[in-house]
Amino acid sequence: MAVLSFISLIFSIIPVVSASFNEDDVQNTSWTYGKTSDDDEIWIGLSIFVYKFNGNTDSTGWGSTDCKDVGDSDFCDDCKESCLGAVSMVITNLITTIPNIKGNIERSTRKGDSNFEKNQAVISGLIGSLSTLSALAIYMQGCQNSLPDHINGVDVDYVTGPGLACLAIATFLQPVNAIGNLLTPVVKDEDDNGEGDYVIMA
Repeated sequence: MAVLSFISLIFSIIPVVSASFNEDDVQNTSWTYGKTSDDDEIWIGLSIFVYKFNGNTDSTGWGSTDCKDVGDSDFCDDCKESCLGAVSMVITNLITTIPNIKGNIERSTRKGDSNFEKNQAVISGLIGSLSTLSALAIYMQGCQNSLPDHINGVDVDYVTGPGLACLAIATFLQPVNAIGNLLTPVVKDEDDNGEGDYVIMA
């Protein structure tokens, strides 16, 4: 389970990086990427969206955007609300992976395994699962489905970005980890010498 928690941590970091205000970070970890036949591009991040029009790259922060000034105000309003709302949820998910890792490491030894560590791993896993599911639902319904079909009058094709893909994987791993801990019985330490022998956590 500890290995699964580390993998979940890695996949949970990428969605959080997409909340950066750095253009390069958002381009590398965007939740959605769009491109037109004219090679205009757009990267959707949680704090800003980056766009490349006519070879010039720029960005706009969701928090500072007045959607009335944006051509497609419906897309702007929906994405602004959902992206900013998802930030706290992906951060919560990342935070919950820390006690999850600690609990799984403790549970891998006879001396460290306890009902407390088991319950902590299960609860943190469930909180992380709810956070990722909420972030996915808010983004998909609020922003992904509202993205404009055209940019500067040209059709645009969208693909899932690394941030959204990693969050989807983390959403799958978190409940698996929680259920695994729930089903794994606590192993009592029967070693009188106090040596914490490692046990196999499938």
